[in-house]
Amino acid sequence: MGLLFLSPQIVKPLQGNIFTMPNSKRTVKRRCSEKSPRLKAVRQSCMVLPILLISQVVFAATEFSENFDNMSLPATLEETSCCASVSFATGAAVFPGNGNNERAYLHSLDDDFNTVSFVIEVTVTLADGFSGPGAAFFGLGLGEPLASYYEEPREGPHLFMRVFADDVLDGAVTVVDDNVDIFTSPSGAAGAGTHRLRMNWNAETNVASFQIHQNYEGGDFVASGSYGPFNGNDNGFTPADSRIFFGSASGVSFDDLSVKLIQAEFLFSDGFEEVMADSELIE
Repeated sequence: MGLLFLSPQIVKPLQGNIFTMPNSKRTVKRRCSEKSPRLKAVRQSCMVLPILLISQVVFAATEFSENFDNMSLPATLEETSCCASVSFATGAAVFPGNGNNERAYLHSLDDDFNTVSFVIEVTVTLADGFSGPGAAFFGLGLGEPLASYYEEPREGPHLFMRVFADDVLDGAVTVVDDNVDIFTSPSGAAGAGTHRLRMNWNAETNVASFQIHQNYEGGDFVASGSYGPFNGNDNGFTPADSRIFFGSASGVSFDDLSVKLIQAEFLFSDGFEEVMADSELIE
């Protein structure tokens, strides 16, 4: 990876510790710390010295959060192709499509998410009585429906979790990796109700893991199920098709989306990193 030498004339500081190139949407976020080996010219005051040495490429992917309280499609997301439109009238993203053929998805406007380590979370509410069309989808890829597979988001490279109510697989969570149903949790991991979903992505190793906080009522995320690690090296991800996406049909709703970029070494907590390190990589 090459070095970028940036002068004050071409570096614009934003919000203290975010830097952007003029005429570009690419940004890089780093801690304003004396201890940072990658931004030695940046001090805790975040002042830019005449020459700034950065040893990491800047990316288009940026962190953001959405609570949908404006009751409209936010500027950070867009609808993908196919089927029923998403409703925001209740202050959440509700997918009203009727059946598999009306599944719809939202994906991030930003791409390049395969090139940065991140933690993304979203709250989902699903109900019994809809069978397969009531499943929720959440992960990394284009979020484009594949007509030959029940309009699931399998078009292009993808790695996502699929969450069921009680009437499918007894409320299990599955993971789909490059068009293969690669993992199924024990029954009862999800089920009808409100749950908080999380995806962790390590850009240094291209490895993902998924977690669920079942029956979420707000507050801190406490995993009731953790799944992985999953190998994303062979998925064929490119910056253009590496977006955050989620979607469903049958009135399934999503809320409180959080996308956080993070250094790979700080991805996991509460011993989860050790669990993943000791687990066999799921291909």
